[in-house]
Amino acid sequence: MLADSGQYDKGWATTHMFPEETVQAAKDVHANWLIPVHWGAYSLSNHAWDEPPQRAVKAADEQGVSIATPRIGQTVNYDNIASFTEHWWEEYK
Repeated sequence: MLADSGQYDKGWATTHMFPEETVQAAKDVHANWLIPVHWGAYSLSNHAWDEPPQRAVKAADEQGVSIATPRIGQTVNYDNIASFTEHWWEEYK
């Protein structure tokens, strides 16, 4: 499941999901894997660029949701989706 997980703000709650809501949506549809999207490429909101994946990974871990975090623009083959769990954004701190 690809799901919106970035560029969020309390004022945009009806148009952009917060990372924790994205994880809940994956649970609601019984997704095998979650790939959070719409974060990191450009900034529309006031959160740090890497906050969305940090929050999504934390929530997924807490709720037992499998989450893949490919690099921006990276192609993911579902046959090896489990290899896309690197926290690559941490390289840029």
